[in-house]
Amino acid sequence: MNKRGQFYLVAAIIIALVVFGLASVSNYASVEEKETVVFDLRQELGGESGYVIDFALYSQGEISQLIENWTNVYVAGKQDQEIEDWVFVYGDPSNITVLAFVSESSGVITVDSGAGSSYVDITSTKVRRAQAWGDYVNVSLGNFTYSFDMNSGQNFAFLIKKQGYVADSTTGKVIVEIEE
Repeated sequence: MNKRGQFYLVAAIIIALVVFGLASVSNYASVEEKETVVFDLRQELGGESGYVIDFALYSQGEISQLIENWTNVYVAGKQDQEIEDWVFVYGDPSNITVLAFVSESSGVITVDSGAGSSYVDITSTKVRRAQAWGDYVNVSLGNFTYSFDMNSGQNFAFLIKKQGYVADSTTGKVIVEIEE
């Protein structure tokens, strides 16, 4: 009996399995969820806002309008970060603007299938704007209250809230909210 044919058949099957195994390993991709920390956003926002204010002062444009447009674009660009609330305080003591972007639940989508139910929360961002004047502004965000001192000249300060953490622009601290 000639078993050379069987040997080549087994060898071909082994080689095919190795090639398919390598191809499946090389095509494997994993997506890692990257969680943005409010501290990193505080640093980024602090630097970017400085450039915007410098540009407004240098070009002698309307500072409040430029800052408001920039904050709208910045918040819209960070929607994938799932920040709950943004609060921007800017202006001089005679004309202070408080601009808040607050996430609110609009409802839930439920998908029922044979394997179970899936829920998707729908959130929308509401923009709230207020004008004030004075030497300081108190902002309450959840269980957190912060006072922004308004110095002479142009001021810019902000609060960022995500998952119980609040970062502010002036102290550089990240505060943990205590749920009651």
